[in-house]
Amino acid sequence: MKTKLFAIALLLGFITLNSCKKAEIKATETDNNEKKDTSSLVNPMAHVMDSANIPVKDSLVEDNKIILNKDAITLNSVKEGSTEKAYLVFNEDQSKAELFLPNEKLGTILERKGSEGNYTWTDGKLELIQWKGYVLRTLKQGNNLFAGDVKM
Repeated sequence: MKTKLFAIALLLGFITLNSCKKAEIKATETDNNEKKDTSSLVNPMAHVMDSANIPVKDSLVEDNKIILNKDAITLNSVKEGSTEKAYLVFNEDQSKAELFLPNEKLGTILERKGSEGNYTWTDGKLELIQWKGYVLRTLKQGNNLFAGDVKM
């Protein structure tokens, strides 16, 4: 009698487990079949480029792909409370610098001006200077936007 009760309990356990799996599969299939319109959704943190989500970019001055947080100099926003970052890559002789700004898909090429020890890099709108690392500022107003030091 005990053996029959044990066998019945075991059989009911398998049937219950099997029915739960079927219900879970149906729920998953329903979710997959529903098309969600995400075109109107906005990610409020899309402008933040944190280290877990640093993209690989094509560099014009390096002629290959670079990993921004590994191969580039990181410049942090000087705006209080901002976590935005810009990234900077130089060519071999530092005659050109490529600047990757937040929310920009392509880098901006900055040309070197000035004499040795007093170099600046500019594109006509922005200016990169060497002062306690690097400072990126607007050319006309001289407002500092980003600043950072070389990684050691």
